[in-house]
Amino acid sequence: MANGGIIGPPNTVSEAYKDKLTVITSSGCFTKSTTNPAAPGTAIVTVVAGGGGSGNDGGGGGGAGGVITKTCQPLPASAVPVTIGAGGSGSVVHNTPSGDGGNSVFGTACNPITSTGGGGGGGEGAPASQGAAGGSGGGSHSRSAPGSGRPGGAGNTPAVPGPLGGPQGNPGGTSGPGPATSSGGGGGAGAAGENVTPVSSGPGGNGGAGRDVSPNYSNLAALFNLPNCGVYGGGGGGQGGSNGSGGIGGGGDAGGPLPVANGCSNTGGGGAGRGGPGAPGTGGAGGSGLVIIAEKCQQACGVKAPGVWSLNEVYENVKDGNWTNA
Repeated sequence: MANGGIIGPPNTVSEAYKDKLTVITSSGCFTKSTTNPAAPGTAIVTVVAGGGGSGNDGGGGGGAGGVITKTCQPLPASAVPVTIGAGGSGSVVHNTPSGDGGNSVFGTACNPITSTGGGGGGGEGAPASQGAAGGSGGGSHSRSAPGSGRPGGAGNTPAVPGPLGGPQGNPGGTSGPGPATSSGGGGGAGAAGENVTPVSSGPGGNGGAGRDVSPNYSNLAALFNLPNCGVYGGGGGGQGGSNGSGGIGGGGDAGGPLPVANGCSNTGGGGAGRGGPGAPGTGGAGGSGLVIIAEKCQQACGVKAPGVWSLNEVYENVKDGNWTNA
């Protein structure tokens, strides 16, 4: 052969022990695969909570739902209850807080995982002006704010137990001082919401970026793909003289009509602020969460290889663990 070769026994090149992916977008139960070779079994699990809604009348962006990934989560043989957090509602009238996102839970008896719903964004009128705390915090509303502006809602910062410790999210953006009409962006799982420049009618803050969990899922079998390219928990954009953009990972864009201002479903994205000419004042709703589970399983998708191999093929299959001496 032109590049050298070797004649040997046929080898099965397969996706045995590649990861089987299960994506859960509504509450129910999960039971591990019967081909999962471990007992009680482990998996890589990501839990994303629902995103917060935005405040009304030029409101701050909703905070993203908390995002937690654990790389060695125990899986019992019995069914595991799963709760998917709903997105928070956008505020409709003055003095009414927007809704926080719902918690998502992967409820194993040993080391259950709970991610915290995103905080709602601030809107017009006390006590609804400041962004709420959550997995990621909501951005604050600016009108009638004090000279220093209002701080955004706090993100959930305690470390998560397990191999991938760290915060679930980040704080929302600070609003400008009154009587400015621009509001902070919602916090994202990967970055804080943008603070507003302290000028009247300045731009609204951009939502914080979400978190890319795809590096933890690099061994998926060929038939499986992560939804939304593996990025979840983008914060919603804040309303302003120009409108803040939603953070990558499902955050809504400010200023637009619904459903553009809503956080994307099953991403945990925060809702965006709305208001001004041609745009009703109701805030955007947050996006619902999801749970992603990757198990080490036997996958029946191998192919029988020939008995003649190029040296490049030998090298690649030895490297991938597919070459045997049988």
